[in-house]
Amino acid sequence: MYNFEVFMPKYERKETVAVPKVEGRSILVFFLWNPGISDEPYRIELGEPHEGK
Repeated sequence: MYNFEVFMPKYERKETVAVPKVEGRSILVFFLWNPGISDEPYRIELGEPHEGK
């Protein structure tokens, strides 16, 4: 399992362009790797990890 934090800015519209604001929030991202699963050996989860993982 790898985890990292990503900052997601809020955006505002200026005509047809989305402009990022200074404010936003940080989100925890978890990259889970299980090479024993052949179909999809990885998955990505956002937020706090669930118990038992």
